[in-house]
Amino acid sequence: MRKLKSYTLDTNIFRYAVNPTGSDNLRRAAKLFWKNALLEFKNGKAILLVPREVIRELEVQSFNLPEKENRKIAGLLELCQEVSPSRLSPEIEHKNRQVTSYVRSKF
Repeated sequence: MRKLKSYTLDTNIFRYAVNPTGSDNLRRAAKLFWKNALLEFKNGKAILLVPREVIRELEVQSFNLPEKENRKIAGLLELCQEVSPSRLSPEIEHKNRQVTSYVRSKF
């Protein structure tokens, strides 16, 4: 049995991928991530995990986004598997946020 890669996604990876007015570097990085991750997903090599907290934050932010961006985010979320708190510990979520912040500061 082959082990799948798993990506635990944060709010920013959705927002940067769909925001046409954001930072060019962040938008390019997010689009490159999605291009590669979706290829792995479609080939059965990866799963996309999204914490319930991220879904809630995207729902809150949706009121301030254009409908086109909301549709794109919804389409990406449909590909993801929601992760409950029992499966994703607060420590893992914290590490995920740290990695996101580090990558953002460096790239």
